[in-house]
Amino acid sequence: MTTLIVYSRSSTQRPRSVLASLAQWLIDQGHDVEIADISAFSYVNQDLPPRWFAKLMGENTLPDALGTTLRELGVPVFELANTQQRTSALPPRVAEELHEATMSDLVTYFRTDTVDITHGAHAKTYAVMVACARGVYDALGGHLATHHYDAVYVPNGRVPEQRLALEACTAAGTPVRFYEIGRALPMSFYAGATQVHDRLGTQHEIDDVLENISEKTITTLASTWLGERTSVGSSLNVYSTGWSHTTEQKKNTTPRAVFFSSSVDEFASYGASWDLHSWSDQYEAFENILDLLVPRGIHCTLRVHPNLTNKSAEYFRREVARVAALQRRHPSVEVLWHNEPVNSYDLVARSDYVVVGRSTLGLEASLMNTSVWMTTAGRYDLVADVRSALSTEDVTPENLTPWVVDPRGAERFVAYWAVQDHPFSWGESSWSTWDSFRPPQKMRWGQLLVKNPLAHKKHLIALELTRRRNARYQPSRHPSPAVASDSSRKR
Repeated sequence: MTTLIVYSRSSTQRPRSVLASLAQWLIDQGHDVEIADISAFSYVNQDLPPRWFAKLMGENTLPDALGTTLRELGVPVFELANTQQRTSALPPRVAEELHEATMSDLVTYFRTDTVDITHGAHAKTYAVMVACARGVYDALGGHLATHHYDAVYVPNGRVPEQRLALEACTAAGTPVRFYEIGRALPMSFYAGATQVHDRLGTQHEIDDVLENISEKTITTLASTWLGERTSVGSSLNVYSTGWSHTTEQKKNTTPRAVFFSSSVDEFASYGASWDLHSWSDQYEAFENILDLLVPRGIHCTLRVHPNLTNKSAEYFRREVARVAALQRRHPSVEVLWHNEPVNSYDLVARSDYVVVGRSTLGLEASLMNTSVWMTTAGRYDLVADVRSALSTEDVTPENLTPWVVDPRGAERFVAYWAVQDHPFSWGESSWSTWDSFRPPQKMRWGQLLVKNPLAHKKHLIALELTRRRNARYQPSRHPSPAVASDSSRKR
């Protein structure tokens, strides 16, 4: 069986470990493996800093290690060239897929929730991203026209060059499989038939994937995953670094609800199956639910997503203003900001209600036998024992009443993740002395030395300075009497 892996240095987290380990896994199953490197079609070069800089910082890189490893495995690697020559216009459906994927990538690149491609940096970046990805469709399509493969492994499939690689395979009639960083096991990779953000496809295939897995194994896999996720500093939860350690805390006699905000970004292009809610944003959903819970005497807490630290200045200001508006409407709500060390799992353990958008914390809370309401469609909402609050019609006393949670659905979802994850054959120490996904602070500036357009380097500097400013944010802890009085009048 001849299998092609489509690879880019920016294709996934820990890209070298994922690529080498996937190639080894396929070889062990009897595949003849080739690799098509499409790094030339990425908007920016996300690579390790130069070796001289790493050594200056007391670290080291092995820039030739990946090539050496693949040669030893007998895996040929060829680079697809971006010739900028376009043979014909894209089919309309493919053009629409490219647009949506590019918009999603722009949201991530600019760390914002709004993108305007009519002018300025957004427009220029959009044009370059589209042109680069457009080249993948032609180059990979041309290669597939003259080479037969039984399957092509495409990374993730969300960003433009990945999406167009997928479309090129589809046009050539070549079966596609997907790979990505592992979802349930630390230092692992996923390989499977379904794109990781296919909400319906992933949930519908769970029974087939777990057909020969015992209930005891399913429970063990879920328990192991939850234990890893709740460990402070876990490689499966990058945001937990700096949190206080989880402690056993019984729920108070006063009912408690915790609202977890979501990091609104690339879900913008995941498709219609994700866009089922009628809220203008997550805070409108929270406010409507608070209108019902607060008069019941329920202690309510809002936990702002830790990823707010990494957002653009404009996004950050809008988020702070939105939280302030919620506080004016409900002064009694306790707000825990993105940079506070409070452990989110302690909040779940103390709560009777957990309200999330797409946050994985809803899945974890269901495993912890806590009632969960989702204000948007989610990746586990058809399997786990959770309820929906997608519109004002769902915000009723009957729907917003805790129940005895059955964790088995959440366990099955986690086990579905876990059995499709495979441990790395080559860890991050094979390529450098640090984890490429979690570089030490002293290495962050090394990205400026990677060959990239000047505009991108200026963008990185602006993001880093904004990130540091966001991390130092110090809100006033309590609304002033004037604010509280004003809120009371409005209500």
